[in-house]
Amino acid sequence: MWDRKMMGKSYLFLSLLQAAVSMEWTINTPSEVTAQRGLCARIPCQYSYPSRLSEITRVGIWYHGENWNSQSIVFHSRVHSNESPRFHHRTRLSGDLRDGNCSLVIDSITQEDEGPYHFRIEFNNKDSYSFVPVTRLRVSEAREPLVREGAATCAVSILKSATFH
Repeated sequence: MWDRKMMGKSYLFLSLLQAAVSMEWTINTPSEVTAQRGLCARIPCQYSYPSRLSEITRVGIWYHGENWNSQSIVFHSRVHSNESPRFHHRTRLSGDLRDGNCSLVIDSITQEDEGPYHFRIEFNNKDSYSFVPVTRLRVSEAREPLVREGAATCAVSILKSATFH
């Protein structure tokens, strides 16, 4: 009898714990990424969200710079025309937002692309979350050509990876 009671209490505790954990918004991105000018950059990104939103359509938005406004949109997963003209047709996600993958790829890196990048997720314009801290992109000078005929290379260096809640 005592074992059933303890098992019941343990089950209740674990259920409450799971419910509390599944309500969190978290992101895992490096604090800094370095890419060579002229090549591409990839900012690795994994996020989680409250489980109650798992079946709801989502939109992923990446921003560049300190001001998080419509002029600083680098990538918009639903309306690409919302992207800043200098990033339009140069950005994409390398994963699937439904799987919690928000990794950003930027092609043809320029010195002006250097700076902070920040991810935001929106669920049907009701629930949304802007993840902080940001990832800082550093742009290094191109070394000897890395692109050979028929093959493309993306040189990316990831520094100081951390998980934030």
